[in-house]
Amino acid sequence: MEVIVVRHTETQNNVVRVIQGQSDSPLTENGINLAVESFQFFKGKPIDRIISSPIDRAYKTASILCKTIGASTRRIIRNEGLKEIDLGKWTNKPIDELTKDHGANSYYYYKNHPQLFKPDEGESLFDLQNRVRTCFDRLVDKYRRFDRIVIVSHSVAIRVLLLSLENRSMEDVWTYRLPPASKTIIELENNKVNLSQIGF
Repeated sequence: MEVIVVRHTETQNNVVRVIQGQSDSPLTENGINLAVESFQFFKGKPIDRIISSPIDRAYKTASILCKTIGASTRRIIRNEGLKEIDLGKWTNKPIDELTKDHGANSYYYYKNHPQLFKPDEGESLFDLQNRVRTCFDRLVDKYRRFDRIVIVSHSVAIRVLLLSLENRSMEDVWTYRLPPASKTIIELENNKVNLSQIGF
């Protein structure tokens, strides 16, 4: 079984460096073009299921995938477990405003000591990892009879999933390169996991 995990494409808030979390922001024209180009990869590849975060930037990215391969958007299954991290009061705040505080629940810790980060509200990275990994395992179990499924999610959600699959520490969460509209291939066979390509 092959699971291809897609990061949503570029949004307006990505460009201006505003934290989105579980809020939303429109796709940019550049983001739409990035997705169309990236998703040429899927042409001619049968896809048995497309599962998306219900947040609109992910769902619209999944819709671009459907259009690219000539499939109906009715094929998209929304799953709450694939949402981005809930960053509480940071949501919709410019990142530059959050970089001055260096306390244990600060953006500085979130980016520089993620394994120690303790949010005032919302989810920790470990909370997110538990949610996304549980969702992933359930999807794999439900669709294991299929050859290929596509999951459309978010940068941080995908990062913590990959850490879990590779059995790596949370301190490595920011080492993955996952550009907008990028794809990561996860191969599953006989209970073995192989990440053959990450963030291409």
